[in-house]
Amino acid sequence: MVTIENEDISLLFDENGLVSSITEKASNKTYPFRQQFFYYKGVMNDTQPSGAYVFRPDGDAIKVEKAQLEVIKGDLVQEVRQTFNSWIAQVIRLKKGTKPIEFDWIIGPIPKEAKCVRC
Repeated sequence: MVTIENEDISLLFDENGLVSSITEKASNKTYPFRQQFFYYKGVMNDTQPSGAYVFRPDGDAIKVEKAQLEVIKGDLVQEVRQTFNSWIAQVIRLKKGTKPIEFDWIIGPIPKEAKCVRC
């Protein structure tokens, strides 16, 4: 398991590369945390395919299960770069001297082979 932290907060990542808990150091309280990514495949037919103006999912949402992690630990910033696939990624960052947790997620470009919309 991976941990990043600053003076105020500690983030624990589980075996799937996802944040599993947030610890507030001042109070020594740990909170469970779960973030998930899902996408839909769009209906691809001649009568009314899913597209930019019509959302027609072909089945249930598909959950993205695991992330590859790259961990960066410096004097001023600690961050985890999560890569779920070639078109879903996220950077989670803690800066020294600040309490906010930064979540920068990147979606796209979606490959045509994925045949999904509203991912």
